[in-house]
Amino acid sequence: MKTAEEILSEMTIRKQGPLSGFYWKTTVLEAMEEYTSQFRSEQHESEWIPVSERLPEVNEIVQFWRGKWILGKRVMVGDTTLWHYDGDTRYTYLAPTHWQPLPKPPKT
Repeated sequence: MKTAEEILSEMTIRKQGPLSGFYWKTTVLEAMEEYTSQFRSEQHESEWIPVSERLPEVNEIVQFWRGKWILGKRVMVGDTTLWHYDGDTRYTYLAPTHWQPLPKPPKT
């Protein structure tokens, strides 16, 4: 009896090439491995941190997710955490769901 890996390595699919209308054959297993590799790479590059797990440092400008991507920072007023989002003139209690540090600047 063949394993799933053996079956997938024998099955072929048409894969879109870099040029429009250009295709080539690849095994299903190769396509799955490529997709998984790309997904892991993208996931690692954009590691969003839930605010329920950890908060950014006070006054650190970070990327937030609140239904859309936005820059902002967490501020403290007494013992209360407030949020300031880029473009807003006021602070708000409306917390983002996730955040991540800004990327490092390019080396020049």
